[in-house]
Amino acid sequence: PHPIERVNEDEEEDEENVQNAERLATHVVKQHQRNVNEVHQQIKKPKRATTSDSVVDDDKDALDQQIGEQQRNLLKRVGN
Repeated sequence: PHPIERVNEDEEEDEENVQNAERLATHVVKQHQRNVNEVHQQIKKPKRATTSDSVVDDDKDALDQQIGEQQRNLLKRVGN
């Protein structure tokens, strides 16, 4: 391809990568909010079977880990 065509293709690919990254970030934020809401709902429920703080902490740690992983994936995509 002609050099100008190649630049345009690169710009289009970069724009597509940015859009994909934005969609991924939006998805991660929405998933995080759903998880937070679910934890809040569980906390509000009457405690028939008690949920220990360690279980909530484990859930939070797992969620934080998932968010970190998604952010790293996002940075890889944007960086390319």
